[in-house]
Amino acid sequence: MEVATRAKVKDRNDIFFEAALGRRASLVNLMKAGIVSEETVSALEHGVLTEEDIFTSISQYLVGEQPIAGIIVEATGQKFGILECIQQGILKRGTGLELLEAQAAIGSIIEPHSGNRYSVADAMKLRLIDDTQKDTLERAQRAITGYRDPVTGNTLSLFEAMSKGYVTESRGIRLLEAQVATGGIVDPKASHRVPLSVAYQRGILSKKMFGKLTDSSDDTKGFFDPNTNENLTYLELMSRCRTESETGLIFLPLLEKKKKPRSSSSRLDSSLKKKKRRSTQRSRKVVIVDPDSGAEMTVKEAYQKGLIDRATAKQLMQQEGEWTEETELVREVETVETSSSTSSGHQASSMSMSSVEQIDDVFDKSRMSAADLSARLLQLSNAHLGPIAAIIDVEKQETISIAEALKRRLVDGTSAQRLLEAQAATGGIVNPMDPMRLLSINEALAIGLIDRVTSRRLANAEKAFRGFSDRRTNQMLSLGEALKKGLCYYEAGTRLLEVQYITGGLVVPPDGKRISLDTAVALGCVDQRMADRLSDIQRYAKSVVDLKTNLLISYPDALEKSVVDKYTGLRCLEALPRLNRSVKMAGGITIQASSAYTSLASSLASSRAESPIGSLRSSRRGSFDEDSFSGSFLNTPDRPYINRSPRK
Repeated sequence: MEVATRAKVKDRNDIFFEAALGRRASLVNLMKAGIVSEETVSALEHGVLTEEDIFTSISQYLVGEQPIAGIIVEATGQKFGILECIQQGILKRGTGLELLEAQAAIGSIIEPHSGNRYSVADAMKLRLIDDTQKDTLERAQRAITGYRDPVTGNTLSLFEAMSKGYVTESRGIRLLEAQVATGGIVDPKASHRVPLSVAYQRGILSKKMFGKLTDSSDDTKGFFDPNTNENLTYLELMSRCRTESETGLIFLPLLEKKKKPRSSSSRLDSSLKKKKRRSTQRSRKVVIVDPDSGAEMTVKEAYQKGLIDRATAKQLMQQEGEWTEETELVREVETVETSSSTSSGHQASSMSMSSVEQIDDVFDKSRMSAADLSARLLQLSNAHLGPIAAIIDVEKQETISIAEALKRRLVDGTSAQRLLEAQAATGGIVNPMDPMRLLSINEALAIGLIDRVTSRRLANAEKAFRGFSDRRTNQMLSLGEALKKGLCYYEAGTRLLEVQYITGGLVVPPDGKRISLDTAVALGCVDQRMADRLSDIQRYAKSVVDLKTNLLISYPDALEKSVVDKYTGLRCLEALPRLNRSVKMAGGITIQASSAYTSLASSLASSRAESPIGSLRSSRRGSFDEDSFSGSFLNTPDRPYINRSPRK
């Protein structure tokens, strides 16, 4: 009965997807824009994919990504909607209105506590906006529905309305930039978003505007950062926001305002005076004279310049007062200097005596046993076989987990899921703080390395290593065998087989033994056709974003670009802040990259025009996301397994 039902396939001309504000986008229009490929439609017609699967993979172009939903106060952790911030004086009215306009132009006003989205009219009823904002926001909302030309009666896009003077240029650029940062330019006639390149081809953007949106300048910096008083693009402002792990909502943190810092000398003098008022232990002041310049300096300054050694410095500081008191003093001074220098972008002050003391303690406590050292050396020697385990924050020179990189907005959600899938499929989730122990999904969830939503998405990826249970035979199957029986999606399963192959061989559960392709064929884990595909690395899908250029690359390319951390032995990807990424194109042209421009950069840099894999967010097609699967597509005891043919 189920098979008969699935055999009835709707005509592609009759398939529509829900878009922003209750609008509907046709499958045919999405194909014309290159968002959905002919191959994807064929998979839909053969029952390999459902409409829900396709919706999930292209949601970026239908409803857009999350805009800035509200403000979170750094000191208290309280979340506020934009209107609440205006009413309480947290944001100026103009700044708040710009953020609300961006929400409206992207598709809906967001209630920051529940994450629900509303039209401007409904938001007004729920008091998410006030009477003074309604008209402005309704005009901004027409960036989604289109502007009616009073002369011709035609529906105009946002840029077309700007060109005819119905929208001011400054407001129009601000709203266009917000659309780009959250998924693409809205084509109101097609009821969906399109990449910048497609918008330019369709005439929705002019060449001049295309250039402005791909190379941000002062003209596109229409949003205000209340923390730094800077004018920023919407993407730049989003890069300073935080993503809430449970809801996926994005909040702009409001930092505590501090008084203007004084000079270093005045801060030091003030701290010394305060300390003297609190203590009478000091009986003398030791002064060191620089033999070259004759300049007088404190013990601390002499130690920092290398004129005296640590033991001498400690002895002289004890003569000035108690060692514990002096340590407290240095800590107090350095705390002030560090906070101010960090905010100004300069390096913090040099190491104090107390810092040296702390480092000595760290070295004492971190001495490894012979067994730990042996395991670490083994890990270093085998690093070339492992998956990408962590991210190196180039700006901060820190090795961090994938989850932490996601919080810092160094990696996008789809790439993070691909990297974590690869870890789960080859042994377990990696904790950079304890690199010698691979964690199960539940263990990683327990220590906060991943969130609950991610754990659900990785559940099937973990089975690629631990084995799939065949409920009919009660046997434990390898990933290749599970693919043959239709226990997992073909594309996602193939992607994980690729990861296993290039990191040491296909996995045989339950002990995780690695085998070659020839052995896998002989054992019946994969057929010769799959073995040939896995051995052709050039055919691997581009599913990960290069964290230095924002171009889409394959997992083997990512491994090629990775580095091995000499301390942990982990294979890591180096990541630049999104706004600092760029790629050199043919002819010497440099494109400044950003998460929103990945599709454009990829299409310019590569002849590959496959979609939705060819775009950043829409490469979710076939990923292990149980939440996005429709009921009829799940393998359950009362539904027969569906055999799925390869994409190529």
